[in-house]
Amino acid sequence: MVPDLGFHVLFRFVLLLLQSVQEKVEEETVVAELMYTFFLNHNDVLLSKIRAVTHMAEWEQHFCSDVEQDPRTRGRAYYANKATNETRWLEPEEYHSFQLQLDVDLFGRDVSREEILDVLKPLRYLTRGESARECKEWIDARDVLYKIFKNISEHPNEGKYRRLTKKVGGSFVEKVWSKRFARECVLACGFTESADAVELILDTERPEMNAKMLAKCRVLLQRIESAIRARDAHVRAAKESEDGDSGVNQRHLAPNKKCSHCKSEIESGARRLWTTDPLAPRGQYSFKCSQCATNYILCETCWDKKVNGEQIHREHSSFEHLPPIETRHNTSTRGFGRGPWGNFAASSIGNARERLRQRTGL
Repeated sequence: MVPDLGFHVLFRFVLLLLQSVQEKVEEETVVAELMYTFFLNHNDVLLSKIRAVTHMAEWEQHFCSDVEQDPRTRGRAYYANKATNETRWLEPEEYHSFQLQLDVDLFGRDVSREEILDVLKPLRYLTRGESARECKEWIDARDVLYKIFKNISEHPNEGKYRRLTKKVGGSFVEKVWSKRFARECVLACGFTESADAVELILDTERPEMNAKMLAKCRVLLQRIESAIRARDAHVRAAKESEDGDSGVNQRHLAPNKKCSHCKSEIESGARRLWTTDPLAPRGQYSFKCSQCATNYILCETCWDKKVNGEQIHREHSSFEHLPPIETRHNTSTRGFGRGPWGNFAASSIGNARERLRQRTGL
């Protein structure tokens, strides 16, 4: 039989190994089968968990960039199924159950399942991001909480990391303590509030209680750490994409979007507009699903097929019609207020007429 400590280490190793394989589900199955053969005569419980890891590897957690155009999605978590290409904003129940069981296996020696649920409850509310305000609160609290729990986990015996001063105007007060669910995350770990600070007090005479509070901090740390890795990945990708061109050049040299169904490019019309090349292709309409967490876009050809009854994407999903870029002035992808002089929805028609009168004298 595999010892208890070795069981947790090996189980964590299997999870990380399967999560690192991103190309095909078949590869994850091969890895699981190899681990199954190795532990065939060692631990039946571990084998059942390996099968669960293989099944749950179909779901992946992702995070939107902090600089998304839509403020309601900035930093927000979403979930993608590699087998069906389905995306969800809400956390799948099977994914939540598996992650909870993983936390129990990793930290169950110090905290119970119910205590882990109590710690994770405010974090789930903090990360739901149902509005632009909630997304901003999550982004602000995420970085501060990560720094707090990381310092405590790495230096549990240093009191300066366990004492958080309630300084007016400080990042802790502004981004964590003044926000309800971020504050509850801190209190759920065992922090106590005083007049001028919030502190995680460790009692040398109660080592089991100290281990419990530190384990709660590590539970939140590993959950927030995935969001931090996604944030850093978005930042690196943005830096790599920078080529030093001006904003105008980046706009008309940017690659076209691809149809999510047939994978063909959807010509935006920007190249023909900005290069004045008469041989450049004309812009095309695109059709974006308003219910998918990721950008699911159809080209004109696939959209016509869907309208004619072909089963493309989900049956009752609604689509936003995006026109091509047709003017250099106020180039916007929105269809409202467009005309031969650009998007004039934000300006006054009366002011435009007055400028025309001043120019022509009419």
